[in-house]
Amino acid sequence: MNPSTVKSILFYSQILGKEMGINVYLPQGYVPKCPLPVLYFLHGRSGDETVLLNLEINKTADKMIAQNKISPLIIVCPRMEN
Repeated sequence: MNPSTVKSILFYSQILGKEMGINVYLPQGYVPKCPLPVLYFLHGRSGDETVLLNLEINKTADKMIAQNKISPLIIVCPRMEN
C-alpha cells in the first residue's frame, strides 16, 4: 500500500498574476480519481502553505486515520498572502 505523502505544488494564478504554492496531503493508499473528503487548512496571518509540515499535520492525520478516529481524507493548505 502506498504511504501517505505531502506534495508541494507551485502553480500560476492568472487572477493574482503570480506563482502561488500549495501543499496537499494524500493519505496512505490514496488512489487518484477515488473520491475522498477534502479539508482546506488555512494558515494564520504570518504563515504559508508550509504550516502543514511545520505542525506535522500529515503525521497527526496518519495517526488518527490508523486509530480509526477519522476517515481518510485529503488536506489542502494553500498559500494565502495577506
